[in-house]
Amino acid sequence: MKDKKFKEELKKQEWTNAKTYSKTAPHEYFIKHQNPELFKELKKRIIEQGVDGYFYKQKNRYYYHNGYKYWGYQVVMNRDSAGAKYG
Repeated sequence: MKDKKFKEELKKQEWTNAKTYSKTAPHEYFIKHQNPELFKELKKRIIEQGVDGYFYKQKNRYYYHNGYKYWGYQVVMNRDSAGAKYG
């Protein structure tokens, strides 16, 4: 996906606040089926351009873009403020 389309998809994507983590690790997410193309592109960028970081003691790979950090699992894509640190 070209950068222009990527930015457009990010801008129009609706994110849901993760209520379960609202006090300990506030972030937003969307589910893969809501936007499979954006999900796939974010996963690709996380793998290819991401950096390793930690959520407490759990090592994750994060992609930083435009003031946010992104990380994903099998069907959930998350984002948080790029400066947020936990643990």
